[in-house]
Amino acid sequence: WNAASGKQELELRGHTHAVLSVAFSSDGAAHIVSGSLDKTVRIWNAASGKQELELRGHTHAVLSVAFSSDGAAHIVSGSLDKTVRIWNAASGK
Repeated sequence: WNAASGKQELELRGHTHAVLSVAFSSDGAAHIVSGSLDKTVRIWNAASGKQELELRGHTHAVLSVAFSSDGAAHIVSGSLDKTVRIWNAASGK
């Protein structure tokens, strides 16, 4: 949403179940990360709304996601599978 106008700017589609967590990158690269009940973490281009990566590895819902503060080089995710995973934001590994 545009905070000034109150209008929706983009709609990101790709998750197959409810989205539980979303975060913006702070590195100026304009990325968004999301976590879902579908057990995936997804990285989106915030300008175009296109999905760039789908990160798989969790065996249960992803409850929280965040970019690292070091230029958004990494993403951390927490899941109901009792794991916290750290991902390379560029490669998805």
